[in-house]
Amino acid sequence: MRKEIEISPSISAEKEIEKKAGVIREEIAPHVLSGAQAFIREHNLEGAFSLQTEREKLSWLYVIEGSRYNAIYFLSRSEAKKAVPFVAENADELEKIHKAVENEGGVNGIINFAIHEFVRDFSDGEREVRFSKKSIPSFAIQSYDEKTLYVKEKDFFKTEPSDSLKIANGLGDWHDFSHFLAAASNSMFGIRYHHGLEKLDRYYRDITEGTGMHDASGPAFTDGMIFTQLSRSLFEYFEKNVSSDAKLEEIIAEELVRYLQGEIQLYHPGANTYIQAPRPMNAAELAVCVQNKRCERQAAEFEKYLFVRGTPDGSRGNPSKDPFYELNISDRIISIAHTTKPLYFEKRNLVRHRAHEKALGLYTQWLLADRISLLESTKDGSLRHVLQQEIRLLEAIDSFVRLEDVQKGSEINLYHRVEEYLQSEKSL
Repeated sequence: MRKEIEISPSISAEKEIEKKAGVIREEIAPHVLSGAQAFIREHNLEGAFSLQTEREKLSWLYVIEGSRYNAIYFLSRSEAKKAVPFVAENADELEKIHKAVENEGGVNGIINFAIHEFVRDFSDGEREVRFSKKSIPSFAIQSYDEKTLYVKEKDFFKTEPSDSLKIANGLGDWHDFSHFLAAASNSMFGIRYHHGLEKLDRYYRDITEGTGMHDASGPAFTDGMIFTQLSRSLFEYFEKNVSSDAKLEEIIAEELVRYLQGEIQLYHPGANTYIQAPRPMNAAELAVCVQNKRCERQAAEFEKYLFVRGTPDGSRGNPSKDPFYELNISDRIISIAHTTKPLYFEKRNLVRHRAHEKALGLYTQWLLADRISLLESTKDGSLRHVLQQEIRLLEAIDSFVRLEDVQKGSEINLYHRVEEYLQSEKSL
């Protein structure tokens, strides 16, 4: 079987990514402080707190960035190392601010405000925010490239950032900024939902959007169900007895390939039952999943430049596996700075993304070999034409999986290829 190609960043590329991550953090920081200022006003805290001096601004910034927001602490290890001298010297001030914010349940509101304001201020003449009603979860930010974001208009432009401040739960996701960083580093890692997928039947959007993934009521091959549900149960089953992340990734990929082939049942924790695909995944479904997986896997690879992952809330989480969960804010930032190994939830996330992408690549090779074999063994003219069209799509998927387009700087858009393939099927 052909092996997919991995492109690991060179040292110079790593430095460039770090630099871009720093630019993103610098752009977000004023919005975090705007949220903090709005929070101070909202709760009449002007007498006890202010944002007049650089020390006060930095204290507030580290408190908010060091707080858990939808499972994420928005501090990379390198950023935390830079913060340690300031945090150690001003620990009492940070704890005072953190206590006040926690007493009013304000962390989520401040970050909601910051993300909302960031989107509103993004367009600057060279950059733009585009609107779509399709394939965008509520309050999500989708990055097409370094200069283009997609959002739902009603989430960010029909309401004010101050409205988001008053909402107690976390509306957004810091993970969206790892998508932004990935797209800024290479536009081919951007989200392509709005450049081809919107023209396909609703079924294919269901696959990328994870429709019915939580209870297994949707399509059998949704990215959300396979990643969020099936790969998690596999990770949790095998991880204690596997010697390395690479081996764990290989085992999970092999199991997922057998699921995609319709051969085995896998445990679905959300539905608390075993499920099996009713048939092997077809080429069009595969192409849609592969296109979607590239942007998700690459964003997962870029997370380390921006933040660390803690425990999610609810059944997907486990506070005992989050070493920062119980720490006060200053100790947490210092601990992040001194943490070198991947955290449990970082490992769980990245290994599964890699395994899922590997499974799609291996399945591509299996399906391509199967269709070539069928073509060689049949003399039926109409069937040969059908197989030739399918093989053409599978060859494009294979090239995409192995990152040939990234290497050549010539993008393959599999959503467009699926549209062409489906049209050719209708013409037969």
